[in-house]
Amino acid sequence: MLEGHLVRQLMGMAWQEGPVFRAHELFHGLTAPGFLFGAGFTFAIATQRKAHVLKGWSWPFYRRLWRGVLLVLIGYALHLPFFSLSKTLRSADPSHWTAFLQFDVLQLIGLSIVLLRLLYLLARDDRRFLALVIVSGAMIALTAPAVWASEAVHGGPLWWSTALTGRYGSAFPVFPNLAFVLAGVVASWGFLRARRAEAERRYMSRLLAIGATFIAGGWLMDLVPFTLHEGMDFWTTGPIFFWMRLGLLLLGMGGLWFAEDRVVGTAGERYMLPGWLTTLGVESLFIYIAHLLFLYGSALNPEFNVTGWLGRDLTPLIASLLVVPFLLIAAVAARWWRHLKKHHEHWMRLAYWWMGLSIAGELVIRAY
Repeated sequence: MLEGHLVRQLMGMAWQEGPVFRAHELFHGLTAPGFLFGAGFTFAIATQRKAHVLKGWSWPFYRRLWRGVLLVLIGYALHLPFFSLSKTLRSADPSHWTAFLQFDVLQLIGLSIVLLRLLYLLARDDRRFLALVIVSGAMIALTAPAVWASEAVHGGPLWWSTALTGRYGSAFPVFPNLAFVLAGVVASWGFLRARRAEAERRYMSRLLAIGATFIAGGWLMDLVPFTLHEGMDFWTTGPIFFWMRLGLLLLGMGGLWFAEDRVVGTAGERYMLPGWLTTLGVESLFIYIAHLLFLYGSALNPEFNVTGWLGRDLTPLIASLLVVPFLLIAAVAARWWRHLKKHHEHWMRLAYWWMGLSIAGELVIRAY
């Protein structure tokens, strides 16, 4: 994700026309589904740890629900055209509002957390919950072309249209991307069940087989001379492309598990599973938000960011070389953030509230 965003943002457009960059983009296209899949995976882990209190109207339930709402708010805040509420309401034109309402990864993950929390509360049973998640995920993936083409969707408010479809520039609308989160929930639930039964190897072998089946099935379906919906775009709403990407994610997950299983406890563990990489994974949400601000900027720092300093016309060599310090900064930031959360939990909570209230207050008070 970090490498792809940096190279795409800073490399000149003239260099982004060749086959090498297109291959890079095809590979990079798996990072976002993987991020969403991982969000669903961690949701299942967090839910099973507190299952006894999350099936009722409890404080842990409300706190986790608020986390989802907060992610949605942060996602929209990063799209603010001006760091002033009054200026935004007074001076923002339709293009500003369209950009502000575009659905991104943070909004999608936040919305998925809210929906899954409510669904788990209503289901009150693991089997019923999983059945609803599986059916919902399949329906979202299969109906994405119809939703994108629906006049009922496009005739509604702009926030509704941008959330559901990508026809107004949203990079990660609900259809079909929410299905990746739901797939992560199902995969994680099965893995945790297999772990309790000490059958992880068998589960991962099945996951590899399912992934290969999805890819092969998608390839065969692509040969069929008709589509489910006229005007369907294979690369955005096509169910076949969704199942093939999901298959690749399952293959990657299974393959990495077997690779890890081979090196754990051996001399190669230190090199194959470095601590900094694990920390980046654990703090991936923090790194995602931080790298957006650092690389792209926001209304809070429109010029004080990497793009503002370096421009967007670098050669492939220079852009690629910058990946190393960019990753180094991210690794150091993740380590310190992890340390502060682990050893100074109460102070970090105060810092969260102070930052949030300060930024919100400045946004409301500032008149320009």
